[in-house]
Amino acid sequence: MIVLWMFFFWELKKTNHNQPLQLVAVEHDADALMDRNQNDYSGEIVVPLLRKQPEKPLYLPVLNAIEGSGSDRIKMPFEDWLFIKLYCKQTREEELIAFEIADFYNQISDQYPVRHFFMRYRDPKPHIRLRFNGKAEVLYSLFPQLLNWLKSLREKGLVSESVITQYEREIERYGGLSLMEAAEQLFCEDSKVVEMMIRMHRMKDITISKEIAGMVSVIQFLEQFELTFEEQLTFLERNSLQNEYRTEFKKDREMYIEICNSDRDWDNLKKTSDGGMLYETLKTRKMAAAHYAFLIKKAFDNKDEVYSRIGSIIHLHCNRLFGTDRELENKILTLCRHSLYAQRYQKMNGSLAWK
Repeated sequence: MIVLWMFFFWELKKTNHNQPLQLVAVEHDADALMDRNQNDYSGEIVVPLLRKQPEKPLYLPVLNAIEGSGSDRIKMPFEDWLFIKLYCKQTREEELIAFEIADFYNQISDQYPVRHFFMRYRDPKPHIRLRFNGKAEVLYSLFPQLLNWLKSLREKGLVSESVITQYEREIERYGGLSLMEAAEQLFCEDSKVVEMMIRMHRMKDITISKEIAGMVSVIQFLEQFELTFEEQLTFLERNSLQNEYRTEFKKDREMYIEICNSDRDWDNLKKTSDGGMLYETLKTRKMAAAHYAFLIKKAFDNKDEVYSRIGSIIHLHCNRLFGTDRELENKILTLCRHSLYAQRYQKMNGSLAWK
């Protein structure tokens, strides 16, 4: 429609303004309107939509541009990094992540000093973006095994296409070149955590739903970033839809408050065997998260910029666990916000003990 109006505008400019502009032809196709006399008409129906509730303003802090050389920002294959896109059906992504990728990494890590991380993406085809990090000679050495593994994935029908390409590091998003090593180490630790979380659910080792496990993981992540309770609430207020999912929260309010309560080192969660398993799994990324948090707080005096970097880490965690479903991510963060807000109310009124 914009293109059509631009066409009319330029045609009008070419004519004498006192002369009418006449439409002399119209495309004839199945979308044209036709009356009982078989005459064609072009029509337009405009349906305005009115939002009942005002949309929450998007909080976007202004971030300073950070310099980085081309070799620091873009890593060609085997320049310390090997980046593979694994195209697969979304229905089989969890199988690929929790079993194939996890098992292959465990196999090669016994032989080679490498680390890895993954994320999910669409371009627009869904795929897993898998990256291995190690010295060039190590990556060259493991490459034959990698090719055999990729071939096996194709033979199993898990992967339809594999692409090896350059890795462009998101330096600004994670705080600058001096923080990228710590950020990538956290990516690697969190990837192993998510692989284990998905595996435990697929194997039915834990009965906690993936959504509840995701909520616990997000709140524990905020704790591992060494944010106070009030700072966690501030972060969630800025990154959630405060007026959404209230009915769902009220339905299981007590359960959310109990399981998502980190008091006494997550005592309520650890009372059950599967809760204890989840706790121990999430704890494995604690040192990497604390190190990255220390660096971003040292690099930025502005809390907005600190929260922005933490938000990027949380978003990537939700991407690994839930996929590219941003609506589900918003739901998880909003339910976390409701849970902490309810806990604060109970603590202020003495019905829930502080740490």
